[in-house]
Amino acid sequence: MKRFFLSLIVLGLSLLFFAACDPLDGKRAVTAQQMKEFKKEVTIKQVKEADLLALAGQKAKLFLTESGLAAAPNPLCGENKSPLLDSARFLYIEKVVFWCNKTTPDQAAAMDEKEKLIFEAYQQAQDFTQLKENGDNLQKINQAETILFTAPKGTTAFEGMWSVHINRKKLVREL
Repeated sequence: MKRFFLSLIVLGLSLLFFAACDPLDGKRAVTAQQMKEFKKEVTIKQVKEADLLALAGQKAKLFLTESGLAAAPNPLCGENKSPLLDSARFLYIEKVVFWCNKTTPDQAAAMDEKEKLIFEAYQQAQDFTQLKENGDNLQKINQAETILFTAPKGTTAFEGMWSVHINRKKLVREL
């Protein structure tokens, strides 16, 4: 009796296997080309954290420069500039905001906690010239899923801060 049920289970599994593979008509569920594309997409990449952060900083600066935002004389305070991200070259950028000295409490509520701390540190900096030269900052936020790039703006005194949110996974895929 035991052998009968065991044989029945083996026969059922065999039928299930052949039905799934569909060997009789020669059709495959996935073509060889689709399999090659899939393998290319799931290639494991080993990326060092320092390299990723450096790349994030370069890409954020590149975006601010090429979009003209870095040179904008009076960017609107607290306004999300993400609609400017129509280029396929900047798919990894999630959000771009300029926070100015006149940021209201309602606007500040939209900031990430680390973003607020950096903004306050920029505001309290004594030497703006040194801050302008060395003030760019990179932080991991949202359980390290997002890289935050911040850069102070101003000519002789602190006027505000550019804040660029970069999706970590999308940036890794760019490599």
